[in-house]
Amino acid sequence: MLLREMGITEGGTDLDRVHGFVHPDRHLNCNVLCTYNPHPSNYKKDTPEDKIIRRDIHIAVNALKTPFKAMKDENQCVRVLTPKDAINELKMRIADETPRYAALDYEANCLKPY
Repeated sequence: MLLREMGITEGGTDLDRVHGFVHPDRHLNCNVLCTYNPHPSNYKKDTPEDKIIRRDIHIAVNALKTPFKAMKDENQCVRVLTPKDAINELKMRIADETPRYAALDYEANCLKPY
């Protein structure tokens, strides 16, 4: 269920998209690290798969050493406006006469002046 919420489906095709990254999970209050699961019957040392799994274990150990960054609740980050508040805020934005500038940066090394 957790992997499905992250967009990983059966078949392993989407695992490459999230592999090697530490993902904070708000529901479990922990970090999630996706890795490949080797089959014990054909597991061999010093193969590329073994090195990938060892690297993933190293990343997981380093993630355990760092404290989990708790996320804010989305409801604390959102301000609900009533229609009257929205109209007043829109009026303030329209009446704001602070000068705003736009900048344009372009490369001129290949332009011929003549």
